[in-house]
Amino acid sequence: MKGSTLTSWVLCAWALLGGTAHAEGELVFDYFYARAETVEDAADPDSGRTTLDAGDLGIRFLYAAPISGLGEGAQLQIDYHGREALQGDARNSDLRLVYAANVTWPLSESTRLSVGRFLAPSVVLLPVDGVQLTRQHRFRDGEGTATIFAGRRGVLTSRRNVPFDEFLPAVGADWQWRNQRFSLGGTLGYSEDEAILVNASQELKRPYGSFSGAVQASAVLSDSVTAYFRLAGFEQASVRLGPSWTELDLDVEALDLWHATGFVRWRPNRNWRFRYGLHSQRAAVQRVGVQLPDGSGGLEQVSDPGFRPKFTDHRLRAERRFMLGSTQGWIRARVRYRERPDRSEFRFGGELHANNLLWEGVTLRASAFYDEISGRNGRPVELDGDRRHVSAAIGFRRDGWHIEAGGHWLDRDAPYSGRTFTLADPGEPDDARDHALFVLEAQTNGFVRAFWTGRKYFAGLDLERNLEDGGEFRAFAQLGIRFGEGR
Repeated sequence: MKGSTLTSWVLCAWALLGGTAHAEGELVFDYFYARAETVEDAADPDSGRTTLDAGDLGIRFLYAAPISGLGEGAQLQIDYHGREALQGDARNSDLRLVYAANVTWPLSESTRLSVGRFLAPSVVLLPVDGVQLTRQHRFRDGEGTATIFAGRRGVLTSRRNVPFDEFLPAVGADWQWRNQRFSLGGTLGYSEDEAILVNASQELKRPYGSFSGAVQASAVLSDSVTAYFRLAGFEQASVRLGPSWTELDLDVEALDLWHATGFVRWRPNRNWRFRYGLHSQRAAVQRVGVQLPDGSGGLEQVSDPGFRPKFTDHRLRAERRFMLGSTQGWIRARVRYRERPDRSEFRFGGELHANNLLWEGVTLRASAFYDEISGRNGRPVELDGDRRHVSAAIGFRRDGWHIEAGGHWLDRDAPYSGRTFTLADPGEPDDARDHALFVLEAQTNGFVRAFWTGRKYFAGLDLERNLEDGGEFRAFAQLGIRFGEGR
């Protein structure tokens, strides 16, 4: 896809130098750098440390402009995402992805035809090279939109370009209807894909095809009550892990639940808000075996084919607006109950958001949560102990500037992920600070963030550092420009 990348850069330069007087879009550059340290031996913190880092440059280019030579109303659209690995001992992969590069013609006042690459309506991300026909229709009690598309997949779900000499078919349809109080919609499609599996010695590709579908609806039940629900399913390709990362394969399951989500929101007045939410989802990884010590110095394989990483959340939230002089904001109470196959998680806590704290423009954010972990279905809780989360930040917002500094504190009994895993001792690693590569959100850290936005330009800077291990930090900088009438 180097040709697509070159084309995008040519169009980008053309747009910034003038291109067409009616072009709209934005160009964004960002730089990301992360650094972490890991000990050589998990059982001996003084055995030596290895530094791992990564730095890459990101590019986002959005562009839309009319094309006078192709008829009235014809429009060109470009959506390019790129990441170039620049440095580091643990470099990220280069990404040069064109999510959209198409021309759209209005065939009539209610019908549009798109040719090229476009993001098709689907349960999962689906860039398609082909044709898409969209028709709008007005009913007596609302308006509807119908879309059909056909072509080849352009980008894998693994975020890799599909070579032009490879054909992975993609077809589907979408229908939406709504009026002032209700909406109803549905999506149905079929697409082929390739799963990229990487074990200790080689990269494996597993092609598969899958049907997918979704329905969703929303309703304004009264002036104060709103409801929404979405149910989606598809033939999911699940990575099947054996006792170690060197043993893996792919399972394609029958049409199954991907996620179900919905909420009911009640706003009795401008000062109170209540919300109940439901979310159920299945992950794309399953464990089919583990290896544990057998008590005699060896390893015993324990099969667990019934394990499926899935969860169902029930969430409650209550919000209260407050005003104390010039200070105003929200106090929120949150409760979440999550059911997993092997455990349940009960989280409760609250948040405080305040604006104009003592002085105009000063902001405050603070939150505290506690997670209580319990075993289910006869399974004991092994690594997942109770958790405590506390975060706080003070900031300033005025004239396009938003600056914030704060910290995040996490107290837990055991790590949830690590860079290394010892088959002879599954309890290791037991120190998450030295084994969670670049995962600062799961650690105690401090941060400084600044963002500025103007009519044409915007820029941001985000710095995070591990407060328990100063050798781990992350930096993210962004600079962007908006051009055209839409800025």
